[in-house]
Amino acid sequence: MKKILLATLIATVFGASTSAIAASTQTMPVTATVIPKCSFTASTTMDFGTIDPSVVAANVPSTGGTLSYRCTNKTTPTSIAVTADANGTAAAPLLKSGTDTLAFSVVVPALTAGTGFGGAAQTITIAGTISLANAQAAAAGTYTDTLTFTIAP
Repeated sequence: MKKILLATLIATVFGASTSAIAASTQTMPVTATVIPKCSFTASTTMDFGTIDPSVVAANVPSTGGTLSYRCTNKTTPTSIAVTADANGTAAAPLLKSGTDTLAFSVVVPALTAGTGFGGAAQTITIAGTISLANAQAAAAGTYTDTLTFTIAP
């Protein structure tokens, strides 16, 4: 009986001492900002192939080059645009062979939302066209150009 009384007394003293300590709580705000960002990951060549001016009967389409990009998850790029051209301007690109030039146009298709930088890249085909008149008037040669594209989230 004395042991039970002693155990009860010890439990009461220790219980009273822990409940006598006042607990305090505080909340802490936590934030994170994820920025909308898009980046190119790869490209392939836009190719107009071999053009025979004597038999061309219509505008000459390219086989299409591709651009691949990744964006922050659920971010759709607001634009992908030609922002520079090695031989012409962004608005009027030119293929060049020596001093000869060959004008062409560029079309960027509709863009889709990114799946995050850990997700699969989005790939679009960039179409190009050489007009019938330009194809028929072109001088013989191997024409090249380099386009610079910019992507904006």
